[in-house]
Amino acid sequence: MEEIITRRFLLRELKMSDVDDVYAILSDEKNRRYLNLPEVKERADAEEIVAHYLQKHQEGKHYPFGIIERETGVFVGVFVHKFDLYDEDCFEFTIYLKSEYQGKGVATEIYPYMIKFAFDTIRTGCLRGFIMVGNTNSSKLIKRNGFTYERTFKVEGLPELINSYLLTREAYAAFLSRKCLACA
Repeated sequence: MEEIITRRFLLRELKMSDVDDVYAILSDEKNRRYLNLPEVKERADAEEIVAHYLQKHQEGKHYPFGIIERETGVFVGVFVHKFDLYDEDCFEFTIYLKSEYQGKGVATEIYPYMIKFAFDTIRTGCLRGFIMVGNTNSSKLIKRNGFTYERTFKVEGLPELINSYLLTREAYAAFLSRKCLACA
């Protein structure tokens, strides 16, 4: 996978050596509040998640990125494009960050690059974001990046309803013509 450089971050392929950082993020309950991931109680749980991402990457179904702060080299979080099991021409994505980086503009900065990667490199027909209803900041951010609301639904075992947002290839092209997405 290609490395992607933004103003403050390096987005590079996730590695097994990132397990301790992934564990630190996912074992913190406040970081997991809006995520639909298995519970992470032990390092082995995080190791299983990273191994799953890497195996699915080999199959062309996941594209997992580690988010690294360029200035310090600190591992900030994970961004994963995942094949949408319910729509063969679509990928969905997940992002999670260390708590001290939440609300600091990380997602705002990297979303355009990850959207561009999905359409230009993966060549997906559409991109979906699933956001828990209570996560209003993420909902605002995804809409600012050209996504449109699709529907709200319930997922068994999750405490909140989920909003689904969609960005089609056509909407992406129209969005690009109006706004310079990931121009750098």
